This record gives sequence, structure tokens and C-alpha cells, in this order.
Amino acid sequence: MQDDMQILSKAVMVSMQLLTALAVFCFVFAWGYGETVVRVVLTEAWLPALPALYWMLVSLFLIAAYTSLNQAIVVLGR
Repeated sequence: MQDDMQILSKAVMVSMQLLTALAVFCFVFAWGYGETVVRVVLTEAWLPALPALYWMLVSLFLIAAYTSLNQAIVVLGR
């Protein structure tokens, strides 16, 4: 796979698309329904933890992007 740039490019693009789509879905769902889920699953006592949840969501999104780029570098053998 390292020698065929076309296959490599396609594999990295598919990986990036899947990771980004999953990260965006989780981000939007948790950002939109985070407070409701915390109220239903946990209790009102956990509402002060919502800012920590939102910071974790931002890091999830950034990690998905970084992981895809890291995979591309590793596959190229650099």
C-alpha cells in the first residue's frame, strides 16, 4: 500500500471521512442533547459538570482529525 499512492490516498480519505462523520455526529448529538441526557440518566446534581462534557466533545473532534492525519503519516512510512 505504501508504494501505490492512489490506493493509499483513497484509504486515508475513507478513514478520515468515517472518523470525521462519527465525531461530528457525536459532537452535535451530545452538544444538543447533553443537558437532557444528564438530567434523565444522571441527576440534577451532575449539571455543573456540563462544561467538562463540552470540553471533552471539542477534544473528541480534534482527536479524530489528528488521528486521521497521523495514520496518513504512518502509512507513508515517515
